[in-house]
Amino acid sequence: MLPSVTNQQNKLGLYVHWPFCLSKCPYCDFNSHSQKEVDVKQWQIAYISELRWMAEIYKQKAQCPATLSSVFFGGGTPTLMPTRIIEKILDTLTELFEIDPEIEITAEANPSSSETKKLSAFKSAGVNRVSLGAQSLNKNTLNFLGRGHAVDDIYKALEAAFGLFEKVSADFIYGIPNQSVKNWQNELAQILCLGLSHISAYQLTIEPGTQFFTRSKRGEILTCNENIMTDLYKLTTNLLSENGYELYEISNYARPDFRCQHNLIYWNAQDWIGIG
Repeated sequence: MLPSVTNQQNKLGLYVHWPFCLSKCPYCDFNSHSQKEVDVKQWQIAYISELRWMAEIYKQKAQCPATLSSVFFGGGTPTLMPTRIIEKILDTLTELFEIDPEIEITAEANPSSSETKKLSAFKSAGVNRVSLGAQSLNKNTLNFLGRGHAVDDIYKALEAAFGLFEKVSADFIYGIPNQSVKNWQNELAQILCLGLSHISAYQLTIEPGTQFFTRSKRGEILTCNENIMTDLYKLTTNLLSENGYELYEISNYARPDFRCQHNLIYWNAQDWIGIG
């Protein structure tokens, strides 16, 4: 059973979706697209227009307007988003909402060298939490998942992130074909050595509309069997718990005081707005 989550009254979250990636991962069913050129000016105009429109609708319908306590830049690949768009969005929010003085502003990032270089600019723009799409510390798993970075890139990205942010999270995927409990236990031991304040560990699932879904329909086995997947989940929860990470949501584990505030807004069915 998951631990109880204290309900936080009158909290509001904003999700900002940047739908562009350098390439489409074979397991991803998010609204993301590989596109070389983006009309940045028009996207910024569209974001601000939609933000003002959604804010007005929210204020008309909300029985008790909330304090904005979380902004989450997701995707897609938000580190491909020009920093000036982030700055413009955050500036506009101060006009539209009451802002929690301890607001959590998260940006997802991939650990490629080019995106790692942008972390400092994101910090300057107002981002105070980063979520790194590591996915695995095993090079074979990274290749299987179609990731464009190497294991060494993850360590370099984390070194840069730790130098800038107090709150650093990373995503990992498990349950690939032929993955054993022993192998995942060894990788978890490596993950624990990273010093993360928050860990997201997701079971690989085959979603309609993905490359993996098409391949699975052709007969390819792309996940481990259900019994092993169950063992991997239990191992993940037990090992992380033993090392100070509390399971506070289905796939999210945090050290004390480092739960993702945006996750909690969803988990507690509180108010949120999405743009992009």
